[in-house]
Amino acid sequence: MHNTASIKLDLSELQDSGPLLRKSKLQPGDVLLVRGNNPFSSLIVMMSGGQYSHAAIWIPGGDADFTDLFLAESDTAGVGFTRIMPMSLYQEGLSTSETVYCIPDNPKSCVLLRHPECKNIDEAQMCQASIQLQKNDFFKTYSAVPRLLEAVTLPNPYHLLLKGLAQTVECCRVDEGTRGAFCSELVATFFSTLGLDLFSNDLHPHTVSPNDFLLPECRLKVVTDAFVDTSTLPPGTYGYSSIVQGRKNDPYLRAMIKRRGVSDQLSATVDCFTNNLREANTRLTEQQNEQATIIENQFMQSIEQAEVWGDSSEVEKLQRYAIMYKYGNRLLQCLDEYDNRLRNVEPPSADIDSWNNTNANLQYIAIEMMSCAQNALNRIKIVSGLRRVRKIHSNSKPSIAKLLKFRRFRVKILRDWQKSKHENYNTRNFLKRLLATGMLSEQAQAYRRDVAQITYQCLINEFTPRKTLDLIPQSNDKG
Repeated sequence: MHNTASIKLDLSELQDSGPLLRKSKLQPGDVLLVRGNNPFSSLIVMMSGGQYSHAAIWIPGGDADFTDLFLAESDTAGVGFTRIMPMSLYQEGLSTSETVYCIPDNPKSCVLLRHPECKNIDEAQMCQASIQLQKNDFFKTYSAVPRLLEAVTLPNPYHLLLKGLAQTVECCRVDEGTRGAFCSELVATFFSTLGLDLFSNDLHPHTVSPNDFLLPECRLKVVTDAFVDTSTLPPGTYGYSSIVQGRKNDPYLRAMIKRRGVSDQLSATVDCFTNNLREANTRLTEQQNEQATIIENQFMQSIEQAEVWGDSSEVEKLQRYAIMYKYGNRLLQCLDEYDNRLRNVEPPSADIDSWNNTNANLQYIAIEMMSCAQNALNRIKIVSGLRRVRKIHSNSKPSIAKLLKFRRFRVKILRDWQKSKHENYNTRNFLKRLLATGMLSEQAQAYRRDVAQITYQCLINEFTPRKTLDLIPQSNDKG
């Protein structure tokens, strides 16, 4: 927990505590650049060819109950807000105090920058951008070290050497959690979320270093008189502030990083499972379409044979069953397309429960139609084949051996047919129990009408001869 006990700081302590930033000078979107006093900061300064090693940004918390600005930053402690308690600064002889913020870790130097177009951004839009930044980037660990090299330009030999060193450092890291943005990337991302151009040459956030904010191509401008010059404060000046635990030891930040790491890992697992399921469904659909093509070709061959034998009644039956099978197959395809369209809408606007019931109901109808049509095809092929063999035998009496062979063949065909009917009956009963939905809601019935109409239109577009169109079952409210 944060210790908020107030303490008094005399002038010498104020001068040793670090830069004091005037709260009155702060505006939402102001960028803070600092140069740290540790070896890592010195390395960043050397690699980026500037004088600053770290960037952070002052933004609203996004909560209507908290109107103050908070410092958002990314460092080795993680990505999130830095808790900086305001300090009341009193000068001898003045009855009022000035509110300032003491920049943590006593940096060697710092500067405040401002985007001139931030004044045109209203409070609601600024808060929304803050909420979006927190949702996407907060409570992650510091960026993967190799990514830092994308923000600096070095000769190729040095770059290769540092790349290997960065990968080694990354492998040795012990902090757990989702890797996030580095400091200047976080700042640039916020302006991107606001829709404000930060650079005239369109730099991507992951290629921006802290010192790039001072380039002529950057639209940020220095805010003058933003810091208190502690060396010019008169004797007797003092301040009142609260002792705040350092960011690296902030238990809330550590807990939230751990929580997000677990959540992101779970989301990644779910996404992986979803992708595997989608790939399996794609393979299943491809197999189903291949099987459907085979069955539809069998229908066409049987129709051609019936036409050769001059059996118009059989041709009409086969045509109707062929359309029934094709309708069932197209219905399954339309269900998949409709399902993908509903589930990929962000934010979801569909009644998923109603759609799931509709999907199950229409799947059973489609499978029932295809199964009935396929059974009818097999029955017609068997009966027609046997009848045609008898006709051939009636025209030329077969030998006893051929007759016995034909009878054995007929018994085998009929036995296989009975077995196939029994298996199909059990399968259809299982699917009926599996996909049972009961009474459909009004929304589910609306979904069913939509899919049935889409399927019917698909067949209309596929079949142009009027004679064939007359065989297609009309779409109705019952699907």
